[in-house]
Amino acid sequence: MRVSAIWFVLTAAGALLLRSQLPLGWTYVVVACTGVVLFSAQVMVYAATSTLYRDSERAAGLGRVAGVGRTGAVFGPWLGGVLAASGHDSWGFTAFAMAGLLGAAAIACVPLAARASRGTAQPIGRPV
Repeated sequence: MRVSAIWFVLTAAGALLLRSQLPLGWTYVVVACTGVVLFSAQVMVYAATSTLYRDSERAAGLGRVAGVGRTGAVFGPWLGGVLAASGHDSWGFTAFAMAGLLGAAAIACVPLAARASRGTAQPIGRPV
C-alpha cells in the first residue's frame, strides 16, 4: 500500500508540473511518465484488493474498488469541462493533482481500516 500511495503522490506532482509552461518535448515526457505512474498505482490497488478481502468477499471488494475508480473516470472529465467552460481552465491540473493526493491519502488509510475492522489481525495473505 505504501508504494501505491507514493505513486499517487508522484502522479499529483506530474499533474502540477503540467501547469508550468514546459517545452513541448518535456511536456510529452511528463505526460508519459505521469500516465505510467498513475496506471501502475491503479493496478497496485487492484492487486492489493486480493490481500484485503476474504475469498468470499473478494469479487464484491474488487467491484467496489473498480467502481470508485470508474466514478473518478466520469467525474474527472466533467470537472475539467466545467473548469474550462467557466474560464478557470488553469485550475484543471491543480484539481487533478488534488485527486492524486486524495488517492494517496485514501490508500494510505487502508491498512489502518483493515486493522480496525479485524481487531489487530493482519490482512489476509500475510503471515501472522
